[in-house]
Amino acid sequence: MSDHALFDPERAVRFTFRVSGANIELLEQRHLAMAVLPSHPLDLGTVQSGFWFELQDSERRAVYRRTMSNPLAAFLEVRPDNPDGPLYYQAAGPTDRIVSIVVPDLPNGDSVVLMSSQPNETDTVVKRNPEIIRHDRAIPAREIARFPIEPPDALQ
Repeated sequence: MSDHALFDPERAVRFTFRVSGANIELLEQRHLAMAVLPSHPLDLGTVQSGFWFELQDSERRAVYRRTMSNPLAAFLEVRPDNPDGPLYYQAAGPTDRIVSIVVPDLPNGDSVVLMSSQPNETDTVVKRNPEIIRHDRAIPAREIARFPIEPPDALQ
């Protein structure tokens, strides 16, 4: 099966988290009947930075992967008032966020793993001018949380 194969299972698992700073709390795991977006490439090759989640098998091999905006980010990308101006970042503040992810409910799926460049390191910013700041995006990602897939009966 190609890395870009369209996953269209009859079943999926949705994980809902509360993110508060660097803390991640699993609020709910629910088995659903729904289609899932296709996997992003499974073979990352070189060291990657950013944020993504994986469905891994019992051997810790990725069987599904999706990248997304980092819910742990201390800075948020903001569009300027001038539509032709460059995007910039501003502090996100200490707000709690609710984040949901959906993975296919595959027979070999064992755990959902969140991967991220280290939050404390990605909070480091470089100023290009007084109004525009950017993150250092070259920090390798690492596992920051792992949650086992529970059978549907265990969640009832």
